[in-house]
Amino acid sequence: MNHFEKHGLMHLSPSTINQWIAEPALCLLKIAGITDGEAGAAAWRGTSADRALAKVASNNEMPDEDLIQIANKIFDEQHSNAQNHHDEEKGAKRAKRASSVHNCWCKIL
Repeated sequence: MNHFEKHGLMHLSPSTINQWIAEPALCLLKIAGITDGEAGAAAWRGTSADRALAKVASNNEMPDEDLIQIANKIFDEQHSNAQNHHDEEKGAKRAKRASSVHNCWCKIL
């Protein structure tokens, strides 16, 4: 048994090897299963706005209300799948998300 197998490492991905080169300590934490937590509402807003705007690329006649509805749906899915509770963030950020979608769309035009 080699040292990797001894610690349950049967495969090292290219990204893990690159992470080891860049930051060995962080790589060891990742291998041990320790993470720095999940993304929060700000990242969810960005993802939801990005995905809603990607829909516009295939249908540029889509109304803003539909884009906002798509963004809200994606955000709500990410929020409901979260491991930690972010209830207070969700309520305070909903209007900001709609504004983000609208502002991004206006910049594209």
